[in-house]
Amino acid sequence: MRDLANPFRLRRPRPDRGFSLEFQEDSGTTCSRCGSLVPAGNSYCGKCGAPVSRTRHSTSSGIELEGGSQSSIAYPPYQRKYSMIQRLTKLVASPREAMTDIGRAPDYEGVAVLLAMWIVFGITTGVVMANKIQFIGPYGNQATSMFYTGVSIGLFLVPIVTIARWLVKSLLIQFSCDRSNWDFKTAASVTGYAYLPNVVVSFVWIFIISALVPSISLDTADLDAALIQLQQFDAQTSWLTVGVSLMIALLALLWKSYLGGLGAHAGTHETISESHGIMWFLFIGFIGILIDFTGIV
Repeated sequence: MRDLANPFRLRRPRPDRGFSLEFQEDSGTTCSRCGSLVPAGNSYCGKCGAPVSRTRHSTSSGIELEGGSQSSIAYPPYQRKYSMIQRLTKLVASPREAMTDIGRAPDYEGVAVLLAMWIVFGITTGVVMANKIQFIGPYGNQATSMFYTGVSIGLFLVPIVTIARWLVKSLLIQFSCDRSNWDFKTAASVTGYAYLPNVVVSFVWIFIISALVPSISLDTADLDAALIQLQQFDAQTSWLTVGVSLMIALLALLWKSYLGGLGAHAGTHETISESHGIMWFLFIGFIGILIDFTGIV
């Protein structure tokens, strides 16, 4: 039986590593409802108020004095609370609860739904924008064919680029937010669910383009005049495609960084703070915005 008055224990010497000293610490009880750690002696969970059992869990961290390594922490199992639909709705109604559940019990189903919606809305926005431009004159049909070929190639790349960006960002988030305490699946799930603001913005953007971007007809009989007309069209819509778009992108970045910080805090078993996670999501997301708008400007 372990002596509670002396938590230090000398382990049996090992021929290859000498001896090691281990410190054991009572960490309290795990709440069966929300999975939070309840300090020893408390009868109720401080987070959700549920009564707790008297079975105590302990964690230990071994300290090898000669060439050893620190032992890993075994976290208690977590029971998923919400379905995919509930998670998506709670991302708006109760983001902390949703991202905590996602960070503790990650999944790809909800991420796939959000990415698919983001891709569909993005393609729809591109089609609406393309339909604003028409070609007339003797070479109208040829110009229209070439134009929509280019648009089709661009729209074909949308899902590839979207998925690639999600994977790269998930990897960066994992390494930035204490990668020793969570795996790639958790980081990817948290990052994917945090894309909800992008999905909302993409949906709203369809109606903004439809209502505020004027139509333009380019006469192929006079290419110089058509080029001037196209430049004027770009200047007239730059306030929307650059100014308003940048403002909306920054607002979406703040929203999804907040969601990501909550998820990173839960996904790393609270080894990093929410503010730390938010900071990394802001930093990596801001780099993505710079890449996007460098191409536009």
